[in-house]
Amino acid sequence: MAASPTIVSHHQTNTYTVYDVTCFNHRVRTIVTRCPDVVTSWITHIRSNHHPTIIGLDTEWLNPIATLQLCVGPNCLIYQLLHSPSIPSSLEDFLGDPQCRFSGVGISGDSQRLLKDYDLRLSSMVDVSKVAAEAGKVRVNAGLKEVANAVLGWEMVKVKEITMSKWNKEVLDQSQVMYACIDAFVSYHIGKELDGKSKNNCVDDLNTRARK
Repeated sequence: MAASPTIVSHHQTNTYTVYDVTCFNHRVRTIVTRCPDVVTSWITHIRSNHHPTIIGLDTEWLNPIATLQLCVGPNCLIYQLLHSPSIPSSLEDFLGDPQCRFSGVGISGDSQRLLKDYDLRLSSMVDVSKVAAEAGKVRVNAGLKEVANAVLGWEMVKVKEITMSKWNKEVLDQSQVMYACIDAFVSYHIGKELDGKSKNNCVDDLNTRARK
């Protein structure tokens, strides 16, 4: 299944912008914000209505990290960390909750940068590339595009001009919003698909690492 992502609607307030992004026959409600209170509201909604155990995670950065993307089901948050006046404790608690397992490709790098740039610590994370490689689905160190195709049958389109664009600008354009949303959304769905395997094989848990 090939991705032809589109934004079908959006509306803007003083503190956030909501986009409805369609991809892979799904509609993803995507909130873009720099406001700590909006982040807290999103996390509260997710915890109350979805009780997530797997959360898709990705970051975009030019040094330091500019945006943090989180996805659960049809809900995506793009948090512009670089332009946020403060980091809400709700985000620290969410990322640090050992019951929440954050899913992504190369997620240990995201974790290290989040800790270095913003003192945000991931308690539990799963590198889905490693899990898929151990299952014989992809080569070692496969990227998100390859893992998505092997695990989900989804064909992602990666445009270098967007990948390397200025993620530190205050207002993201629609192509950036779609790109950021899709990466977190796909990471979530791969994590869900591989959940059983990752529990038994290749969970990258910082608590485990700290005990070694």
